[in-house]
Amino acid sequence: MRPPRLALWVLDRFLSSPHRDAIAGDLVQRHVAGASNWWVWRQVIGAIAIVTLTHLRARPLQVIGATCIGWATMESYVRFVATTSTWLHMPHDRWIIFLMMPLAGYAASGWIVGRLAGLPAMWTYFVVMAGRYSVSAAQMIVWIAMKLPPRFSAPDLFMFTVFVGVELAQSYTLLWILAGGLAGSRRRDAKPAVTVS
Repeated sequence: MRPPRLALWVLDRFLSSPHRDAIAGDLVQRHVAGASNWWVWRQVIGAIAIVTLTHLRARPLQVIGATCIGWATMESYVRFVATTSTWLHMPHDRWIIFLMMPLAGYAASGWIVGRLAGLPAMWTYFVVMAGRYSVSAAQMIVWIAMKLPPRFSAPDLFMFTVFVGVELAQSYTLLWILAGGLAGSRRRDAKPAVTVS
């Protein structure tokens, strides 16, 4: 019985711990002995959460500082893109360009956090940003719902659905933060090459 490959890949990519290989070996042994795929996934997610919380307790200033720098980078870049697109009078029919341009800022912010403080700090930053987007989306959805007339028509309902979809679709930016953070933390955690003299 083979363990779920995706769970082991997630463990390898998202767990920053010197005991990563030992944990993976133990999970494979337990799965072969009869543990379910669901049990393996719970252990993988639990291991990532425990390592992240341990790192946060051990180095809170490093994690908070890296998170603040990442957030400032992302906000500065997004504001720069918005100002530049207005200054250059970018046509509104090129909305796809406007949506794609800030992605570099999101990826850069994740990379900076991962590079400065490692993978556990990147997870903290990711959770903070996910919370920020959830609150922002909820506020926007409530605001739009309050603007609907008491007896709204089909076009009103359609526009409300479109606005809700756009707010939920903005979560794709979290994937860019995650990708940048993985790249930055991998570079930080890479072992130096051994030189023979």
